[in-house]
Amino acid sequence: MIKNWVVTTRQIRHRGIKYKYNRLKYANGKIKYVKIKGSGRRVNNGFVNHVNYLRSKSSPAHKFTEISILLNNANNIFNANIERDRYRHENRLKGGKVSNFCSSFVLTIPRSLANQPSKSNWIAISKRVIKDIAGVTGLSEEVIKHHTHIVLHDESSSPDKPSHLHVLVSNIIDHQTIREISQFKTTYAIKRGLNESVKQQLNEDHMDYVPKTRKKNIPLWVARQEKNIALENEAKKLDEEINQKKNKLLKVNKMITSLAKKLLSVKADISLWADDFLNHFFAQAEEKAKSVAKVIDEIESIAEEQANELDETVRKVEDKNQSAPASAKISSNRKRRRRKIKTHK
Repeated sequence: MIKNWVVTTRQIRHRGIKYKYNRLKYANGKIKYVKIKGSGRRVNNGFVNHVNYLRSKSSPAHKFTEISILLNNANNIFNANIERDRYRHENRLKGGKVSNFCSSFVLTIPRSLANQPSKSNWIAISKRVIKDIAGVTGLSEEVIKHHTHIVLHDESSSPDKPSHLHVLVSNIIDHQTIREISQFKTTYAIKRGLNESVKQQLNEDHMDYVPKTRKKNIPLWVARQEKNIALENEAKKLDEEINQKKNKLLKVNKMITSLAKKLLSVKADISLWADDFLNHFFAQAEEKAKSVAKVIDEIESIAEEQANELDETVRKVEDKNQSAPASAKISSNRKRRRRKIKTHK
């Protein structure tokens, strides 16, 4: 999970039985949701009720909320689902009715952020959300916009609640269930887009944000938000450490590959030099000695042990022809190179 501003996702059920679930986490890290027996309740007009709630100024939860409907397409979402039911009935297609009419994405900006978004900022953010959903689903932005209902809750006057954006996107478009909309990749795209939008609109980087310390009796939703941010911070640090290790390993692998090539090449060159050296072809041996010495110097800078082994091989060959001139010896060229570097310093 990347560090970001908060985006929560849930399905808005319009009809059928809604159950509560227990979240179970196993030792292997897998998570399973188990239905709680007896928790089911029948839902009627759930989508319509949710839309009415979002725009209701009389709700106690909206006492300090300034409500703005940025995109009023709730009817399009409702009709898309009802038309699918009619289409499947008329064409005698099997399969039950869709219970979840839409996916709800709630984008939240913490109150402690220095630069709070204005209505125009939220409008720009909502446009980015539509663009990101279109990118994930492969549908056009106009199609996604036609099936999206967006409500802004400005909590500037609230004592504790942060401002947030409700984005409802139909799960049904043109009689088809668009599965990508309810999948995690869409939530991820919206989170990433929100990060970039806040940086562009407010010049606030999510990577630099540090939540303010709060009192112990903070609201539950605030505690959950801060916990999510803390977990995302830890995940980001872990990702950075992993990337650093990967880069180091990549450099080591490149170095090993380069060393292997040099060793293979220089061993062949030593063999050619030895042939000339032992047969008293000193002019040819001299040229080869310079080249080999240079390569061994390079190997020594990254693998001293291997360079020492090559020096030992060279020494054994040179011992067999001690009357040879120094210029034809690799060891002599190696010594001169080292003295030159030392003097240059």
